[in-house]
Amino acid sequence: MEGLFPPGKEVRSDMNEIKAGPENSFPVIDGKDLIFLPRSSNKSWLTLFYALPKELVEKQPEYLKLPRSPYEVLRTDKYDSLINDDLFLQLVWDCYAWSILQFIPVPKKDGTYRALPGTEHYYSGDFPLWRLSYHMVSLMREKFEVVNMGFQKLYGYTQNMLIPYTSYEKFSDLIRILTAEIIAKQNYQPWIDEIWRTKVPEDYSEYYSRLKNSFMGQWYHARTKAGSDLSLEGLKGQAVYGDAAYDLSDNGRMENEVLTGILKEQFLQTLSETDRRILKLKSEGKTTEEIAPLVGYKTHSAVVKRQKKIRSQFDDFVKDSYEEYRETFEAE
Repeated sequence: MEGLFPPGKEVRSDMNEIKAGPENSFPVIDGKDLIFLPRSSNKSWLTLFYALPKELVEKQPEYLKLPRSPYEVLRTDKYDSLINDDLFLQLVWDCYAWSILQFIPVPKKDGTYRALPGTEHYYSGDFPLWRLSYHMVSLMREKFEVVNMGFQKLYGYTQNMLIPYTSYEKFSDLIRILTAEIIAKQNYQPWIDEIWRTKVPEDYSEYYSRLKNSFMGQWYHARTKAGSDLSLEGLKGQAVYGDAAYDLSDNGRMENEVLTGILKEQFLQTLSETDRRILKLKSEGKTTEEIAPLVGYKTHSAVVKRQKKIRSQFDDFVKDSYEEYRETFEAE
């Protein structure tokens, strides 16, 4: 799951609470027998597992080995070691929490709602909406029981029947609908609104994003207006797009601005390998005459032209980023 799902130890503690839930059971009629599947068992999450699209199961490839035959999985112990591993729970909970998070509506300034902006990487494990999405995984399991996707249906599969993988589109539609129903039934929306309106810096991850940078800019601006003693250096460190820190004049400072600015990674990804090499060599103190042969140019004038082109690209990049960023904030 590394790289797709960001929650760390903070969220894992919530997952442990789910696992250690009440020792009640799912009652199931299996032929002539009435059996009870404890909600605290790993097998009690199989209904959610079988609804996952293959693209998500592949995040833990070993679970592609789990047969698509519920009959074989539920009535034999051949796959118990796979299911009883905590990795199975991590796969299910992470996938569903991540999916639920995409459909938690947050308020805009005009009173309407929209999906959580940005990606899951933008928010830390301390972000309350991440924690809420994990809490809702257990409620999602209960929902499956009442929408004909529960254990009674799984036990209805005969020995030769297989469950095909759900398409990603159908899975997304399912989670969107059930998330909305859970939020409405539990009356979570007022909580969600308040959580979104009272965000703090700790709610954002270390991962850089324009969304985070905009929030930080407004956060410190509001506190400065309120009489904060934030230092000039502190404000400089929290500069947002459009500030003087991003003004690239044609005075030889362009390379340093690009290579040391907050936008370094995002901007460099838009450049060709040659342009990135030029910037790197320039930052090492090499002259255009020295750079030319190292990047395959015959004269230094070609390097000068490329530098001007990079500067122009950076100006456009900053302008576009700022506009996108401003629109994001105004929509809140």
